[in-house]
Amino acid sequence: MLELDDIQGNILAGFNTDFQVIAGLCVKSGADPKQVSQWLAQRAPEITTVNEINVQRLRMKAISFKNSLSWLFLAVSERIMGSTQSDVIFADEAFRRGMVRRSGPVLGDNTSPNNWIIGGNHTSIDVLLIVASNMKNVAEERVTMLLENAKAYGFEQTYLESANKLNGIEHFGFRDGISQPTIVGIDPDGDMQAGHFVYGYPKTVGSPPVNVLVDARGVTKNGSLIVIRRLEQDVALFHDFCASAAKEISAQWPDITPEKLQALIVGRWPHGSLVSFNDLSDPGQQPNENAFDFSDDFEGKRCPFWCAHSKS
Repeated sequence: MLELDDIQGNILAGFNTDFQVIAGLCVKSGADPKQVSQWLAQRAPEITTVNEINVQRLRMKAISFKNSLSWLFLAVSERIMGSTQSDVIFADEAFRRGMVRRSGPVLGDNTSPNNWIIGGNHTSIDVLLIVASNMKNVAEERVTMLLENAKAYGFEQTYLESANKLNGIEHFGFRDGISQPTIVGIDPDGDMQAGHFVYGYPKTVGSPPVNVLVDARGVTKNGSLIVIRRLEQDVALFHDFCASAAKEISAQWPDITPEKLQALIVGRWPHGSLVSFNDLSDPGQQPNENAFDFSDDFEGKRCPFWCAHSKS
């Protein structure tokens, strides 16, 4: 049984609200670790759990509650864990080292951490806050109160940004939020064990629970890891590339269009249906939209096989 009153709501249930505000805090140089720990302990009762989201999901959408209801997610860095929970050791190298020390070839980019808007050399984060609501002013007002309170305990703000939901369409124009995992103990048709997402539970039935490396007191049980990166998406360049590439290969592939090439790259048509080699245009939203096993296409006639070869 999942301890849903101790698992943060944004880990398993998901906020899925119209507005979210993301804020980053860094511990000031010379700050008292006891004050830092005190502020975090004070926030614990305010964090929204899976159970609370399950109870409040309908209220969040109701007009009578919109002006007051908000949800809080909180995550801490390895530096915070190391200074406050020194007997807890994580096996995850990405968490232990952080993105700055893994920038470059490991992360697969050539950007400098000096220029990162979030999580860089000058914008480091020790505490990540996400406040969600269906009213923008409600989310922003709660974040403002949290940030002002944190300053008195040795924190400084290094990041702040508001975001609103794009009505189910991501930036490149494709339907979003389709391939969400279904979790046993959360979703009626759940097929993935919670251990894939939360410490203290198995990944497969009968296997031992997934844990960090050393945690005798069980501090990390019901916790998880989160990755936050702010990436630039060049929508215009993607569309321009697909237009020019489709024109370039049209002699060998008369049916290719920029729209079909976009779908082949993404793996779906904009409405969310699985891409097929023989489709000339978007067939619209289809049932069974996650049937990526292609069990009825063993010869690759609808969706061609792809294989990478390396030269010796």
